[in-house]
Amino acid sequence: VPVPATALAAALRRPDLADAALADLADAARLAALDLSGCIDLTDDALTATLARLHNLTDLALAGCALLTSDAVAAVCQACPKLRALNLSKCRRLTDAVLCA
Repeated sequence: VPVPATALAAALRRPDLADAALADLADAARLAALDLSGCIDLTDDALTATLARLHNLTDLALAGCALLTSDAVAAVCQACPKLRALNLSKCRRLTDAVLCA
């Protein structure tokens, strides 16, 4: 699902979204809001690699991303200094360590 470089928001709520599909976000550096809720196959590595290029994110929804761990949340905190809203509901692999990120 290509995201135009001029996009300010993208919703990629697809349970079958593969890690490789996130590479399409590489040119969307201006992206401010991203909703990946329900992407049950999204991995820490894919999210971390994607966020490395999205420093302008202010809103990120990862609800129901079942494979994400506290390591992914730490990566979000490092990569997205402008982040104001983060939805991690139903991310069952997170531990209390995420609160320290």
